[in-house]
Amino acid sequence: MLESGGVMAWAGIVLGMIAGMAAAVLGCVAAGLPLWAGLLIYPAAGTAVALLVITALAWRSAANDRQQPEHQAPATA
Repeated sequence: MLESGGVMAWAGIVLGMIAGMAAAVLGCVAAGLPLWAGLLIYPAAGTAVALLVITALAWRSAANDRQQPEHQAPATA
């Protein structure tokens, strides 16, 4: 099983690839951008989405860690 950091990275990479590809295809097909512009949009959009996803998941993980009570050591007599 992956640690939460590994899951965050994989989610960011996969969603970044999907968003980058969608932005490049939509830019070339729907907006009529040249191919070179689509090739530049792919890594820009993919990187932006990957960073946003990783940041959001890290923030969420940090918030969950703050809400959990700390474990106290058992009292010894």
